[in-house]
Amino acid sequence: MLKIWIQFLIGAIIIILAAFKLSKYGDIIAEKTGIGRAWVGMIFLAGATALPEFFTTCSSVVIEKAPNLAVGNVFGSIMFNLFIIAILDIIQGHGPILKKVNPGLILLGAISVILSVVAIFGMLLKNAVSVFSIGSASFLIIGIYLVGMRLSFRYQSRNPDESQDREVDEEKKYENVSTSKTVFGYLLCAAAIFGGSIWVAHTAKLIAVGTGLGETFVGSLFLAIVTSLPELMATIGAVRMGLFDMAIGNIFGSNMINIVLIPISDVLYRTGSIYAYLSSTHILTAVVGILLTMIVIIGIIYRSKKSFLKLGWDAIAIIMVYIASTYVIFRLR
Repeated sequence: MLKIWIQFLIGAIIIILAAFKLSKYGDIIAEKTGIGRAWVGMIFLAGATALPEFFTTCSSVVIEKAPNLAVGNVFGSIMFNLFIIAILDIIQGHGPILKKVNPGLILLGAISVILSVVAIFGMLLKNAVSVFSIGSASFLIIGIYLVGMRLSFRYQSRNPDESQDREVDEEKKYENVSTSKTVFGYLLCAAAIFGGSIWVAHTAKLIAVGTGLGETFVGSLFLAIVTSLPELMATIGAVRMGLFDMAIGNIFGSNMINIVLIPISDVLYRTGSIYAYLSSTHILTAVVGILLTMIVIIGIIYRSKKSFLKLGWDAIAIIMVYIASTYVIFRLR
């Protein structure tokens, strides 16, 4: 069993290191193409750091034939991504971080909540209505995601003055880095994440069987935390640069992409609609994700300046809900 844990940790380290470099290459590409930092957080940074979840979830379905491991990874990653906000409060240490965030990011949080609600309905109904063994909820999730991205694009274009990029116009950091070298490094890191994610998914299933913890709990805790570590590192880096919008945009953007992984898994899982094979425990993790997102949204709206031990009251609420829900999920495994 110790050997399996060592293999799991090696795969996790590969993902972390590769995703860290991948985020840097994404930043270089953004600078060279003139894309704003707000979009780096929501699209490029989120897309880069969500690669572990993408590859791990897909391999859990296609290779391991473990739908509960895949979906547990999705909702568990959403929970941990939101827990990262509490960690950021401690790191930046100058009052609650959410009071410094652009209110426009509430739109992304609201979209992720809607996507989670649709996923919950899919699991409750077991998707009795399906097309080519693909649940109707999957089509709805994809449609809402595309509409949501369109709305966010239009909001950003209508409110350019709210962007934090206007205040962070530093010198070109990567002027001497060639585009070809950047693209090569980006693809190399993506390949490393691909291999590491498949390995992590394989060893996670062995851990689930060997420890008796079950696929749902392992997917919602161990696998989710490991694949969310790139988000943690990327958001910490953004906060240290004073780019709070980029940090929170990365978290909300990653969560939206995570939910889209459910319909992708539904397409790849050829036994039938994936919703019919999922544990009801995932409904709990999805509800917790919604609750944590609402806490973040309230924090952005209320913009409290008070803190306790460097933690805003919203961050304290996030920590309490995360710990309590993890314990409940463990008990229900």
